[in-house]
Amino acid sequence: MRSQVTDNQVKPVTRVGKAAESPVRAIAALLAITLFAGCATLPTTGSVETYPREPVIWAAADDAIEIDADPPPQGAAPALIVQGFLLAMSSVQTGYATARQYLTEEAAATWDPRSHVLIYADGANPRVGDDGAVTISATTVGQLGRDGAYSSAAEPAWNHDFGLVRDASGEWRISHPPDGLALPHSLFMAAFTRIDAYFYDSLGEVLLPDSRYVSRGQGLNAAVDATLTGPSSWLAPLAGERVGPFTRTGEVTVSGAVATIPIDASATALSTAEITALAAECGATLRQTADVDRVRFIVDGEPIITGLVADGSLPVRDADAVNRDGHIAQDQLFILRSEVVARARASGGEPSPVDGDLGQIPRPSSALAVSADALRAAVLTPAGIETGLIESGPTALALAQEGLTRPQFDLQGRIWTMANEEGGTSLIVIDESSGAPFVTKAIVSGLPGTVQDFRLAPDGRRIAVIATVDDRTELGLIQVQLSATGEIAAAGNWRGLRILWEGSQLSRITDLAWTRANSLALLASAGATGTTEVFHSDIDGLGIEEWGRPDQNAVTRIATVSEPEGTHLAVLDEGGQVWSYQDIYQWSRLADGCAAIAYPG
Repeated sequence: MRSQVTDNQVKPVTRVGKAAESPVRAIAALLAITLFAGCATLPTTGSVETYPREPVIWAAADDAIEIDADPPPQGAAPALIVQGFLLAMSSVQTGYATARQYLTEEAAATWDPRSHVLIYADGANPRVGDDGAVTISATTVGQLGRDGAYSSAAEPAWNHDFGLVRDASGEWRISHPPDGLALPHSLFMAAFTRIDAYFYDSLGEVLLPDSRYVSRGQGLNAAVDATLTGPSSWLAPLAGERVGPFTRTGEVTVSGAVATIPIDASATALSTAEITALAAECGATLRQTADVDRVRFIVDGEPIITGLVADGSLPVRDADAVNRDGHIAQDQLFILRSEVVARARASGGEPSPVDGDLGQIPRPSSALAVSADALRAAVLTPAGIETGLIESGPTALALAQEGLTRPQFDLQGRIWTMANEEGGTSLIVIDESSGAPFVTKAIVSGLPGTVQDFRLAPDGRRIAVIATVDDRTELGLIQVQLSATGEIAAAGNWRGLRILWEGSQLSRITDLAWTRANSLALLASAGATGTTEVFHSDIDGLGIEEWGRPDQNAVTRIATVSEPEGTHLAVLDEGGQVWSYQDIYQWSRLADGCAAIAYPG
């Protein structure tokens, strides 16, 4: 019999997450290469970086692991040449000059390391075949395009023959390098960092984050370049038609919270509204690494905009609307218990039913949602979605339909849900702002299967979806395009997310929640027979941590709410117990006998 946990007892999680070790793994990889190389000297410099709970967004140059690869030793064997080249590709330098020394003259002249980055799982080593060929086989993780945007790898495995030949001096050199860079996951995380570039949606109502990866230490310039070049191919349909791209013509500087960006002369043709929007996009991006309140674009040393303020700078206050951070002050957890809505107590005491009918009249309910202002709630019943005020009044049947997914409120107070119907999966939005519910729906195009669950991103334009395909679950994103009146204009453009943990893809994903504009908390299994627990990952699955589970029961539901200080996270386990995530691998029990949980928003 398992031991019982008393109210509010803090229980440590026994399994330690591995994401924080990725720089350490990078060093381990370097040591392995050094041992394999034998006579080669492959020094490294720099400090070990420990990743925080939130995925790393930015790192200064002196915080990164600097990899200093040597040129090929004279008389090196083919295997050593390949090992040295693999390491040299992780050494960020202009033109990758050291890496090119491992190539034949022809290959060195044509190899384009910035065209593409292949990321493969750690642990793969080159092998020498009976015919002397040096090859490598590895599980692929993902890839970067020239713009630094990440996507899942097209093929599950990377198999490559480096084509070793002797040059005119008799030295072994590589005639067939990869297309671009090829880096193991650990060394990729040591050499690159993520920037979220921001772009307005097609209605100009919200700024959308677009993940890009750049070499560590590139600073303000890389952040601005990611924005000036425009959105990635996947995000572009949401951003709609836009001006640009533009080119930065000099170094970006920040002084007195004003960022000065030298830009090409084509930007002078922009209207005041267009240049103001571009300033907000650049400001939102720059705020990840600098204290920026205003942006000034200059051409040949002169500001583009004059007359507004003396220095020609533009405010970036619109950047404050990029995501949920800072918009929700309610960290109160609500629960479904004994078929009524109640507030959980942070102390773990007896929950308090709300005063409205939702908390006073029991009704069979399987899911719960609470509005961002914590004034309204919605429950999923066999008849459909019922809504009502939390503090007073009766409920109303907002949508009478069976087979709906768990509802969710957006920041405008609308209720979102999905349904697998005969004609396909529908995305449904319920607007009660004018009294009677106004319902719009659209068929979601491109889904690989049926929807198991979904969560709307803070920006209201992207949705993370768990789809059931045959006997497995798949995680992905879809886009939502809204009309000017708030109705669904289109939904779809599936982008699969392949989340790896210790070289294997997460399986049996059962629930998810956004923790930031570009990161997710997931309930999943680390193996085919593993117990469901909490993982925290950036949207691309490159920075992932295991947060474990609070007790021996599998967790079934997750709820989050984000504030500037951090993310509040709670889970419901299969025994009906509700737990609050406290700190590094520690949980506190809040309530028993629960059927659903929800934070506001």
